Amino acid sequence: MKAPIRVAILCALLGACASSNTEKAAASAPAPTQCGPQQMVFYFGSWETALSEIAQKEIALVQEKLAGCSIDSVKIVGMAGAPGDVDANMDVSRKRAETVADAFATGGWPRDRFAIEVRGEDGATTSDGLDKPMRRRAEISIAASAPK
Repeated sequence: MKAPIRVAILCALLGACASSNTEKAAASAPAPTQCGPQQMVFYFGSWETALSEIAQKEIALVQEKLAGCSIDSVKIVGMAGAPGDVDANMDVSRKRAETVADAFATGGWPRDRFAIEVRGEDGATTSDGLDKPMRRRAEISIAASAPK
């Protein structure tokens, strides 16, 4: 079998060959912008403030997804669990939120558009006085829009 025939068969099997200039142009056109609101939550170990490797990868992915978008605002809410005193819980909450903000800023996002909220242990227990699970976290709300 000659090489051009093999290529034609391979293209047909894989669906990888454009058959017209219109298809070629559509294939090279950029994908639609993914600008829009995004929500993320990162969990931390007890008294930990460093981002996990998975969280760092998630930040890189969302920054890649929103590349070319206008980052209108980034709200980061740091939280802590119930154990510990009020001041220590506020401190760890602040450090968690700042760690997340630093990671986004390192990726080139405008730090002046970040709002950080610190909740400490507020809301970390149920009305019965039990600790709420999964409370040691940072919640991130991103407002992104198409560039103007």
